[in-house]
Amino acid sequence: MLAKFFYGALFVIAIVIVFVSPSYCQGELGIEPPANWASTGPQNVLTGTFRTISGVLPGDWKENNEYADIYGTCSNKVFYNADTNRYRVQISLSGPLSSGANTIPASNMQYIITYVYAYYGVGDPNNGEGQASYNNKSYVDFSLAPATVYTSTVQESAANVQGQFQFKYAVKVPDNQAVGTYNGTINYRVIRDDTSAVINSGSVSIRVVVGSLFRLSVDRGSVDFEKMKPGETKNNVPAEGVIVTAKTNTGNPWYLKISNDSPLSSGPYVIPNTNFIRYGWTDGSGTWYGTGNNQMTFVPELMYASGANEGNNLPNGTNNHLKFKLSIPKGQPGGKYLSNVKLTLTE
Repeated sequence: MLAKFFYGALFVIAIVIVFVSPSYCQGELGIEPPANWASTGPQNVLTGTFRTISGVLPGDWKENNEYADIYGTCSNKVFYNADTNRYRVQISLSGPLSSGANTIPASNMQYIITYVYAYYGVGDPNNGEGQASYNNKSYVDFSLAPATVYTSTVQESAANVQGQFQFKYAVKVPDNQAVGTYNGTINYRVIRDDTSAVINSGSVSIRVVVGSLFRLSVDRGSVDFEKMKPGETKNNVPAEGVIVTAKTNTGNPWYLKISNDSPLSSGPYVIPNTNFIRYGWTDGSGTWYGTGNNQMTFVPELMYASGANEGNNLPNGTNNHLKFKLSIPKGQPGGKYLSNVKLTLTE
């Protein structure tokens, strides 16, 4: 005897992301000390080694990798040999970091001066941390104009007293940043405190490589047709639609496909895909492929192709909306029928 109701054709969504790009962001800094450093003693130079930021995607923040010495960790150092004048150390970016026509604003790059060491000479009891105040608490956004990070004390301004200034750097990658290798220049200069005359200057190159983001998400894990009778048709499920969001910054065209891995099944009983219809619409600028009466298929079928401006659709991505229609065959045995629907994002 047939059951009075057809129970729960539960629509279970599984996501398959076919294309996955390497995702990383890196920063590199460096300028080597002169070859005669050891023989001639401290000079007004910059020193450091190349450093890398890894694992940063659009919308993320991460600091430059550091190396450690006896005064803590840093990404780069500035050395200055005093000449009897009080001085100020300043830092700036020469401009936004650029990769072709794309840029990372200067204000998305940050710095912090983590330690100042005043060196008076071998064995001098005054050797130690700089006496003037400096910011070792939080990061500061870079600007294009030189910003003062340290003003020496009178004692630190004596001839041949060396100041060593340790910096760390960070990047706030904008949440809509395109893939690319972004290059820029960090500028340092030392100026006289009384006249602002430039005493010494130098620079290091900085590079940020923004990795690719290629991501698919669905706003729910299941769709339930609830109780249905044999011979009944139910449309407009779910009423609010299933939102499928694709996000990318690769700059390439992409394609969204749909399929199910098996017909709706309950034990030995099945409802054929001819009775299981998908339809919907897009918020995007590309092409929606659907007549409103598309049967589900076991082979992935193209549902949406991106538009010309959707190769970088960050931060919000492109939303596509799905609804389903199900017709229960007359005489269908009762049961709880399940199928997995797969959404595939490819380039």
